[in-house]
Amino acid sequence: MKLTNPASPEYGSTGNKFNGDIHWVKLEVGDDSHDHLISAEDRLNMAMAKQ
Repeated sequence: MKLTNPASPEYGSTGNKFNGDIHWVKLEVGDDSHDHLISAEDRLNMAMAKQ
């Protein structure tokens, strides 16, 4: 049996095995600015420069 870190400090590392069903998972992201991402043109220029 492999022991891992608990999901929360409120739970111990043993005796809390999940035995239910997951019916829905909802992921939400914030309104992050994507201006820090590399443009396709800059990515191509970097790829070509490495050759």
